[in-house]
Amino acid sequence: MTNISYQIELVGRETELASKIVGDGLTFLRKYSFGGFGYFYSGLFSLTIGLERIAKLILLFDYYRSNDNNFPANNKYLRKLSHNHCKLLDEVRKVNSTLDNPVNEELFKDQLTINIINILSDFARFHRYYNLDILQGGSYQKNEPLARWENEVNKEILSRHFHMTAKLHKLHDSILAMQPTNVNFVRENGGEITNLIDYADNIVRIECKQTYSFLYSYRLVRFVSRVFRQIDHFQLGELLAIFCQSDSYAKTRKILDPYKG
Repeated sequence: MTNISYQIELVGRETELASKIVGDGLTFLRKYSFGGFGYFYSGLFSLTIGLERIAKLILLFDYYRSNDNNFPANNKYLRKLSHNHCKLLDEVRKVNSTLDNPVNEELFKDQLTINIINILSDFARFHRYYNLDILQGGSYQKNEPLARWENEVNKEILSRHFHMTAKLHKLHDSILAMQPTNVNFVRENGGEITNLIDYADNIVRIECKQTYSFLYSYRLVRFVSRVFRQIDHFQLGELLAIFCQSDSYAKTRKILDPYKG
């Protein structure tokens, strides 16, 4: 049996890892655009790993409190959940329902949140090596992760939140005045951007996609972080404090670093 001081050390290390990597994931989502797809993929890698680890810590804490302050005797307890974020979040919600002050679950009524969870879960389980697998003749029933995000998340984000302001009109006009010799970019869904008007239309929508891809993902992280802080027996909740803030606070952040607040 692992002694209690070493258990605390292990839980502390795991919490630090989870908080840092989920913060990196949110930060990368805040930066991605059709001119920097690497931010998106890095964001999904970090976000899926961080969310999974926070969720699994919650489930271990729940086991701990229900079994006389003992952790499971082997790793089969969590292994059955694998990287399935849909199942992990269902289990976290069950734990949440047992708390004295359950965390609000309104976000799970939003189809956009469900779409994000499904994409994260599929990415963690199947799509982390999508590009390499396709190069080797593999096939998938569902679209490439970024194309799915564009079609299932960004499309709804733009419908809800994008407004062509005076500032954006000015930006659009300034791009049209550039008159470059050629335009050659790839959209998130794989289509080509080959003319200036199309390029300008995409540029003015980048900030909206970045902000709200980040914000809706932040809300998901906030939910698990608040559950963690309620069930945490090891006084580690401050490591997730930055993920428990209001939407208005989150929208002002360009970098999410649990060490810097």
